[in-house]
Amino acid sequence: MKTQFKQITEKTDRSGKAPVFLYAYYKSYRFKYFTGEKCEPKHWDADKGKFRRSLPGYQEAQTFLETLAEKTVKTYREYMQKGIVPTPAMLKSELLPESPQTTAPGRTSWNCLRSLWCCLSSGVTSPIRSKNTTVP
Repeated sequence: MKTQFKQITEKTDRSGKAPVFLYAYYKSYRFKYFTGEKCEPKHWDADKGKFRRSLPGYQEAQTFLETLAEKTVKTYREYMQKGIVPTPAMLKSELLPESPQTTAPGRTSWNCLRSLWCCLSSGVTSPIRSKNTTVP
């Protein structure tokens, strides 16, 4: 597996910053992943695939990119040891940050119930009417 970082200057935003992507090549697959990092093209060394020292906080940003590449290779090796060739979607799911638990479909969240109880216990018959709004 070969990993490298590329800045896509075609996707430069209005502030002049372009996103940095992780590319991983393996077993005829190409994995592309947005790192979450953006910088101006003058702060990116395209030949080395690294941030230049001119970028404030470049060490932390570069360490993050290296950690992301290591995690990608580690995940790939874990799948290969199990005899599974991971798809790009499988790698992406392993790299995504943990999302907070959401309420199951069809269930009411605790905060919603609590706010409704507070409204009813204070003598307000409807949360909409408590905001001085009219209901058509």
